[in-house]
Order: sequence, then structure tokens, then C-alpha cells
Amino acid sequence: MTKDTEGREVLKDLRREIDHIDNQIVALIARRVDVVRRVGQVKFHHGIAARLPYRMTEVKDRNTKAARKLGINDALIAQLYTLIIEDAILVEERVKEHEKTNSGVFI
Repeated sequence: MTKDTEGREVLKDLRREIDHIDNQIVALIARRVDVVRRVGQVKFHHGIAARLPYRMTEVKDRNTKAARKLGINDALIAQLYTLIIEDAILVEERVKEHEKTNSGVFI
């Protein structure tokens, strides 16, 4: 086996591992979205806004701090959580609209 062939085999295994981790990340995001839907229902029924700047800051700060402790690029995590939070707000707003117009069961 050549050095190049060995390298390709090692890369193949590592990429499979990355693919598995990526699948787990997507599954965790799906779980998070499920919880966000429930948060949206609670916020609707209690008159709480979807966008809470203090909470947005709290989530981003907590996760960028965790990233730094793990040696991960905290700017990447800050950007990632900006996207995650903005999507969560959209989900909560959709829940709010659904709750206003339907029986309260969100699909």
C-alpha cells in the first residue's frame, strides 16, 4: 500500500467520523427546535415577547465562554448562536401565529 493510499484510507475513516458527528449535531438542533416550540407556546400564553435581548446575550455569552474553555474559535460559536437564536425567534413567532389562529396544537 502506498503512502497516498494509506492517507486516503485514514481520511475516509476520519470523514466517516465527522459525518457521524454532523448527524448528531443536526439531531441536537432538531431537539432544540422542539423545545423552542414549547417555549413559544409558553411565551404566547403568558404574553412574553419572542425576542428577549437579555436572553440572547446570555445564551451567546455562555456558549462563547464554553467554546474558549474547549479551545474552539469563540467567534465561530458566536456566529453560530446568532443564527440559532434568530431561527428560534422565527420558530417562536410561527408558534404564536399558529396559537392565535388554531386549536393550540402545533404541527
